[in-house]
Amino acid sequence: MICCALIVSLVIALVFACPVYSQQIPSEAKPDNGKATVKDADNLSVASKLINDYFKAKGLDERGKILDALEKTGFMPSVKELSRIIKETAVYPSMEPLKRTTRKIMVSGKEYSYELSLPKGYTPKKEEPLIIALHGSGGNGLNALHIWRISEEDQDAEKEKMIDLIKRQGQKPPPKGSMRVRSTLETGQYIIAAPTLENAPGKGVSADLMEHLLPVLLEDVASVCNIDTNRVVITGFSMGGHFTWAETLHQPDCFAGAVPMMGACDDMGALSNLRSVPVYAIHGDKDNIVPVEFSRNATAALTALKFDVTYREIKGLGHTLFPWDSPECAKLLEWIGSRTRDPYPKKISYRFSGQSAAVKKIYWLEVVQGQKNAFTVEAEVVDNVVNIKSTGVTKATLLLNSELVDFAKDVIVRVNGRKVFNGRADPSYKFLLENFQEYSDPKSLFTAGITLDMR
Repeated sequence: MICCALIVSLVIALVFACPVYSQQIPSEAKPDNGKATVKDADNLSVASKLINDYFKAKGLDERGKILDALEKTGFMPSVKELSRIIKETAVYPSMEPLKRTTRKIMVSGKEYSYELSLPKGYTPKKEEPLIIALHGSGGNGLNALHIWRISEEDQDAEKEKMIDLIKRQGQKPPPKGSMRVRSTLETGQYIIAAPTLENAPGKGVSADLMEHLLPVLLEDVASVCNIDTNRVVITGFSMGGHFTWAETLHQPDCFAGAVPMMGACDDMGALSNLRSVPVYAIHGDKDNIVPVEFSRNATAALTALKFDVTYREIKGLGHTLFPWDSPECAKLLEWIGSRTRDPYPKKISYRFSGQSAAVKKIYWLEVVQGQKNAFTVEAEVVDNVVNIKSTGVTKATLLLNSELVDFAKDVIVRVNGRKVFNGRADPSYKFLLENFQEYSDPKSLFTAGITLDMR
């Protein structure tokens, strides 16, 4: 889902100087007590160079030769090392911190835009967390961005809006030069991406469209910014709050946390999808547009499931955000700053209603459902045994790495109580690199897969 910008070099300098070992299938390295041996260090250097060469290669033939050389090493780095190596292959353009950029993306054949703002001190060499900010009905990406950050080039326009509002209220505005415009939630730490979800004010947008837009948005942001894919938080106000609930339920493995503000959860039956996604819901008890009961009910259900949920109901607040000087600002920013995604949870659960865009990958399980039918999946990994309970899924691929199983031992897979696999799962660079190129998340990597008949 998330793309790590891999820029193809025009020049390939491939040197096949790697050692060949008798073992042809790489086994993931697990240095004792975290200390690599000299041999591991040499192998890691060779693997790192070849992986870099793979992403620089100009054609399939060259990539095939590099894959052969990688497999012959008989060595595969740990998942953490692989993440580091793949991140190092990315090349990002220089972009000015705190300056707003409007970018265009194509979603289902139509053009959409989003506002992109980089944090203070941003450099392409250092990854930063990402906030995806969604606007309310009739708004746009600029409105959503300005909740979090107002760039220098937008200051005058925002002052003019404030002056116009003051005049319409029958009051005399202060001199423009004396005014200070600030965002509600100021943070210099995050990359912020704020898409415009409506082609024209007043037109609604379906959850299905948002579910197609999100992967494209994430891919584009990651093509120009060094984002930490383990620290992506999605948030939105009003309609954007609705979509925050919907997107987190639909693609939970993308997010470190979700912050729906004055939004409604339309699929209470799918709240079990949020097993590994913390939620911070905010609502005013005087909201006359989106009744506060929506947030009360959803957060109560998450609490009953014993999931990580924080609910802030603000007394006296209507369908609007709290002011910038509210203590709620510091509480929310502290919560966001403490969120980190677990890309490899040992237990996953997912319910798909069949009413929205199809989903393929759920953390470490790829699913194939019949004609976009509704399905449910519950899966858990314990001591190399994978137990899966499922309805509505015809086929699946179990994605594995050394964070989930011990490749030196047999893996046992049971589907609805029936043993469907008992044997070794062999890591391979081919599987690793092809899987990464499909999902493009450098912090969610898998080195082996087992195809399962779920019927």
